[in-house]
Amino acid sequence: MELNESMSAVEPNYTLSRKFIIVGFIPLAILTVIAWDGLILLSSRWYNDEAYSHGFIMLLVIGYFLYQERENLRRDRHAQSWIGFSCFVLAVSLLLIAHVTQILTLLYQAYLVSIGSLLIAIMGRASIRALLPLSLIFFAVPLPYFTQ
Repeated sequence: MELNESMSAVEPNYTLSRKFIIVGFIPLAILTVIAWDGLILLSSRWYNDEAYSHGFIMLLVIGYFLYQERENLRRDRHAQSWIGFSCFVLAVSLLLIAHVTQILTLLYQAYLVSIGSLLIAIMGRASIRALLPLSLIFFAVPLPYFTQ
């Protein structure tokens, strides 16, 4: 009887806690609202520009890599990181500056950095496994247009 009780205590809990939803999804939703116009322009550039049409495929590849690492990410959850939170604050301020100045490349990169720093803030060192596949999206961020 003691063996069954000890085995159930070892099994990880995979349910999303309310704290994780509040700390993770609400800031992500706010960031997406701030960067919405830029993300629409990014997707239209992926769709219309042959040089960046691989952007949609990169999202599928990243999703596949994250799906492969899902068990490790669930198992290796650590405490939150204040370094990630401070990087998140800097990335959000950079995102707001990019939104006001309409520098789209900076907006895309600040959005991606803010997602990565939010992962570090929530999951700590365990998020490094998720940041490696997410860093592939930087290859799909278009370079700025130069005036001639």
